[in-house]
Amino acid sequence: MTIIRFVNIVLTILLTLVFAWVLGVYAPSLDAQTYDRDSDLGDAQRAAKKAMRRDLAAAKICREEFGAGTTFLWTERGDLVCTPKNGGRQ
Repeated sequence: MTIIRFVNIVLTILLTLVFAWVLGVYAPSLDAQTYDRDSDLGDAQRAAKKAMRRDLAAAKICREEFGAGTTFLWTERGDLVCTPKNGGRQ
């Protein structure tokens, strides 16, 4: 084995150890960014479930008040508007 080949092998081993050390040090911070995205997704899912429960409750209120086939909508202010089958708004 020549000196140049030996030096190349040693440098390759050292470079591999440096890469492993850098990944070991910085990998947890890279994972932390993933957790932020996961929490954003969880927040969006909870908000969607809350909106669905609100809409189901609104549909039940309108149905109990005006009968089957009643539809509802929300105004920009957040007020509930029920529309009975016969078309009149309440």
